[in-house]
Amino acid sequence: MPNKPTIPKGRIRQKVLQVMNLRPGHPKTEEMVFEGVNDLCGRGSVTLSEIRSAMEWNLSQAFIRSEWSDRDEVDHWFITPEGEAEERRQ
Repeated sequence: MPNKPTIPKGRIRQKVLQVMNLRPGHPKTEEMVFEGVNDLCGRGSVTLSEIRSAMEWNLSQAFIRSEWSDRDEVDHWFITPEGEAEERRQ
């Protein structure tokens, strides 16, 4: 079985921002980001580990933020104004 092509980390980080910027202000779950990035890059082309790494990097750059939801018992993720600006530059 051939190896799947590797998608560069920078492109995955960019796609995370692109997904986060869909309806800014509306929370996204990790699962929603995972599905959205794979829709953009091709089903199964990006692992959950790669998504988590890209989300952590974007968080470290203050492009996204998270809030714990007691009601849903998950982190809700949001794009920040800095993230919106960065996504427009890409």
